[in-house]
Amino acid sequence: MLPLNALPAGIHAYQFEVGDDFFACFKDVSQVSRGELALSLEVRKDSTVLALTFHFLGKVLLTCDRCLGEFWHPMDFSERLFVKFGEKSTDPTEVDDVLELGPEENSLDLSQHIYEYVHLNLPYRKVHPEDAQGQDGCDPEMLARLEALSAPPEPDPRWDKLKTILN
Repeated sequence: MLPLNALPAGIHAYQFEVGDDFFACFKDVSQVSRGELALSLEVRKDSTVLALTFHFLGKVLLTCDRCLGEFWHPMDFSERLFVKFGEKSTDPTEVDDVLELGPEENSLDLSQHIYEYVHLNLPYRKVHPEDAQGQDGCDPEMLARLEALSAPPEPDPRWDKLKTILN
């Protein structure tokens, strides 16, 4: 929770650890089961606007789309969020990175934003990275099983008889 009323105008810096306990809160919907992220948050407060700059650095544990093994994926990215104070608008064309708060709000819960930023910066295709020798990092036993299952089936001789009817 970010206190809003007690925050004087100016620039403020915060440091957070986004780890396993954080991702456990979202375990039913999260693609990330574990993580070791350092979050640097810079807050610039004006009389009517807060500008929040998030910088994430660390790694998260992902499941490989190819072999279903787990691997650590490095992350280093930044995001911005603007918070406007005043009457909440019902305009459906609002920008995603602008949050409107009513005058009665005195704190801001950033956990949902942190969760979304991490997930929006995950790779679309999650596969093991190559090792130092350029070899695939996936489990070779699982890849062999997949290869065996993806081989084309033997042709069925009964279909050959039916094909002669068409000619």
